[in-house]
Amino acid sequence: MLQNRISITYTAAELTAFDDALTVIEGLLNRVPNLSAEDQSRVAKMPDGAWGFILNLRTLAQQNLQKLPREYEDAILATDIASRDALVARLNRLVVIHDRADLGLMLTESDCWSGGRYIRKNLTDAGLGSSIEALLDDGMRRYFSRSGDDTPPPAPPAPTP
Repeated sequence: MLQNRISITYTAAELTAFDDALTVIEGLLNRVPNLSAEDQSRVAKMPDGAWGFILNLRTLAQQNLQKLPREYEDAILATDIASRDALVARLNRLVVIHDRADLGLMLTESDCWSGGRYIRKNLTDAGLGSSIEALLDDGMRRYFSRSGDDTPPPAPPAPTP
C-alpha cells in the first residue's frame, strides 16, 4: 500500500510569492555583517540569562551617567537593544516557519521513498529485478543489501496540523 502522508501542490503564483517574500527577508538581513566562522568565534557571546542583567545595567547607567566615561553613549546601546528585540521576535517566527517547511520536506520525501520502495518491490516481484538493480548506485545497492527486507516500515502517526 502506498503511503500518502502529505499532498501539497503549489501554483506558480504561490511559489513566486514565496520567493518574493524570501527576497524581502534576505534584503532586510543583508545589513547584518557577514562574518567568517573564525571571526564569529571571536565575538563575545551573551550567556544564557544575561538579558535581564544587561537591561538592569543600562537602567543603572542611565541613573548614573556622571559616573561613566564621556565616551559612553546610551543611544548606541538603545539601538542595539531595539534591534535585538526586533530580531528575536522575527527569528522566533522564522524558526517556526523553518520547522514547518522542514516537516513538509520530510513528509514529501517519506512519501517518495515509500513510493519508490513500493514500486521496487512490485516490479521485482514481476521479474524486473535486474532492470531495477541497474538503476542503483553503490550507496543504494549497499542500502538494499543491508536492509534485507523491502517491506516498507509502518507509517508513523499522522502529524497534527
